[in-house]
Amino acid sequence: SEQESDLDNEFDDIKLDIANKAQLDFKDSWFVKVYDSLVSSKNKETLKYVKFALPDKGGKLYYSYDADRSRNSLVVESTKYYFGYDQDNIVEEVSFVPDKNFVGTATIKYTAYTESKSYDGIIKIAVKNQNLDTLSYKVNKNEYINLVKSDFADFISEVKFEIPDSKAGTLYFDKDGDGKPEKGEETVKGTVYERKQLSSLIFKPYQDFTGEVTLKYTGYENFDTKNEIEHYGEIKIKVEAVQEIKMLKLNAEYDDEEIRIDFVEELEGLVGRKSGIEFDNLKSVKFKLPKTGTLKIKLKDTGKAVNVKENESYELDDTEYIRYVFEDDGIFDIEYTVYEGKSTGYKSYGGTIRVTVE
Repeated sequence: SEQESDLDNEFDDIKLDIANKAQLDFKDSWFVKVYDSLVSSKNKETLKYVKFALPDKGGKLYYSYDADRSRNSLVVESTKYYFGYDQDNIVEEVSFVPDKNFVGTATIKYTAYTESKSYDGIIKIAVKNQNLDTLSYKVNKNEYINLVKSDFADFISEVKFEIPDSKAGTLYFDKDGDGKPEKGEETVKGTVYERKQLSSLIFKPYQDFTGEVTLKYTGYENFDTKNEIEHYGEIKIKVEAVQEIKMLKLNAEYDDEEIRIDFVEELEGLVGRKSGIEFDNLKSVKFKLPKTGTLKIKLKDTGKAVNVKENESYELDDTEYIRYVFEDDGIFDIEYTVYEGKSTGYKSYGGTIRVTVE
């Protein structure tokens, strides 16, 4: 016969984790484990069945759940669910399915029965959001890319990143705000960044690396409070080799001190039919600064040429010309990348302007 549960015979909590788009199938072994830890060997009986209370929040208990079925049977509070496989209603056919978008802890109370005794227990299921939308970025080989705070879910207020594989690249925090990843700015394991800081994080692939890099992160709601909720997400960064545009070779006289280059016009000449690149699809350009001298750009809405900023995107339609002010004679390369859109994330092509100063 069923007996009242002895308050001294309460089971330890069964604590489990689950992603919020998964289902949790119950196991006899959970209950056997907490029973074995409470009852000495000489007093042990066989666990017969269990009765469940319905979850307090966050999801439902189903029997013989099938996600592909339009309707499923719910667990009934007064029903006995048996351990083993000899009965019609068995524990291992019970499943917990989280409510859509629920993140938090769901609590299920139950009473387990032997032939002569009953034991109260609680199942605590931590439902974690491990299915934040995956963020995707593209970057060219040997270039770097800023993360964008608006890409992260609105409810995320702080973020902690796992350190990426050093063979693939390094994540930096741009402390000095100059837009460049520099030695001493590498992210440190365990650092939590505020949302407003996320756009100051820069990923720089390892020299000549191509392929896909995964950055794993934990996003927080109500960080460092009793209501803190953790979410889990990934950032996929595709590091691509760049199709090269034919090199533009120019000569300059040392006494001239500078050379003006009608960049857009020259680019159109370089991108011929044989290259497979449609010039009309090209929208923007980024320059890598030469090792010596000064690179300037004249934009249509500015009165004079201004210094080019490395990694800044310039629209081709706004570009009148570039000017290279050299300091010495020799051979100097100006590397650039043109994009079929406003820079990072679009198909891109690399090129070099080689200036020989004599």
